[in-house]
Amino acid sequence: MKRYLKLVSALLALIGVFLMFATQVTVKWFSGHQEAIGIKALVGGSYKIGTQFNGVSSGLAGYILLGVGALLFLIVALVPYFKEHDMLSMVVTGLGVVCVIIGVIMLFLVRKSFSDANGPFEAVYVGWGAIAAGSLGSIAALGGILGMIMDLSGSN
Repeated sequence: MKRYLKLVSALLALIGVFLMFATQVTVKWFSGHQEAIGIKALVGGSYKIGTQFNGVSSGLAGYILLGVGALLFLIVALVPYFKEHDMLSMVVTGLGVVCVIIGVIMLFLVRKSFSDANGPFEAVYVGWGAIAAGSLGSIAALGGILGMIMDLSGSN
């Protein structure tokens, strides 16, 4: 049971990583025009009106940490060595949970970081991609924590 829980946690976190290509921030200009910005918000690019903007590396780091946590969950779920060593499984899963939690926090800071890095806007909103990825990451972290508790109790 705990292997399936960790596998589902890994899959949720991996789906969250792929959401980096969805809308990260929505910018509302003073003219009232709104623009949804996807992965370019993380790595930099240009607005539809043609001016350049800076990427937000903290959001990109959040997605990378979410991916690292997902890989750690996958390793623990799929490598047979961890089946025999509950304490090692708990430590690696705990490291994955920490990576996912820090990544989720960094994902939700993308709005403030983008606003600070790119100047005055009427409003900047968190995009649906960042919200969905953060939510999936939170559920994955919860699944990882439950897997750690099952490792600690010694149940299957």
